Amino acid sequence: MLRTIGSIINRLRAFAADRRRFPRRKAQRAARLMFSVSVVGAEGALMVPVEGHTLDISENGLALVVPSLRIGDNFLTDAGCTLRIVLLDIPSGQVEIHATPARYEQLGGPVEQHLIGVEITHMNESDRYRFVTYLHTLS
Repeated sequence: MLRTIGSIINRLRAFAADRRRFPRRKAQRAARLMFSVSVVGAEGALMVPVEGHTLDISENGLALVVPSLRIGDNFLTDAGCTLRIVLLDIPSGQVEIHATPARYEQLGGPVEQHLIGVEITHMNESDRYRFVTYLHTLS
């Protein structure tokens, strides 16, 4: 029920004013996601690779398509979860992004896939420069 309501709201955005600060650009790029979740009683963070791709990107966020939200006992959408995302095929080289999940929904189709909207929380200066330069080529 909540997913249906979320889908309806997303479709209504097409008719209402777009509130986004940065324009989104369609870009399907391979991405290797590594997320880090602090595990109670463990030292450090758990790193698990997940293959996925981007659906669209902007200067402050990404729409990621992944085969599953669940990784072991954790979810990619857990509160406090930080995703370490490595965009693999940007022409100027790999870009590492740290982001937090903002929303998610299950996508329809023959294969189970999930869309995760993430907000970028950290990127080093050289990665940000390559990322923003790449965004400007997508216009």
